[in-house]
Amino acid sequence: MVCEPRHPGWFVPRAGDVLMEFRITRVAADPPITDADAGPGGWDGLLYLRLHGAPRIYYSEYGPDQIEWFARQLAEAPGDCPAWCIFDNTALGAALGNALALRSVCESFDRARP
Repeated sequence: MVCEPRHPGWFVPRAGDVLMEFRITRVAADPPITDADAGPGGWDGLLYLRLHGAPRIYYSEYGPDQIEWFARQLAEAPGDCPAWCIFDNTALGAALGNALALRSVCESFDRARP
């Protein structure tokens, strides 16, 4: 189970402890609403990136450097940890192009592994 909190109160240690206790992953959202929101939290058995577009939420397209950074986050998830990424920058249609670019970068990482 995952949670994408919208209130800063979810980014305090006690909230993280509760999420861990119930095996709930806190989504790593972009753009973050607090500094603590810049990465995932809670239960670490799942990695889930939810990318809304930045700087203009729902509208902005991610550039190649950002796509590569997201791909590295997914690639560095522990081997038995499922990793998900959802693009929600759909207002101007950027999500599909960003998802395809991310898939391409992730595939290039897979091919480069020994």
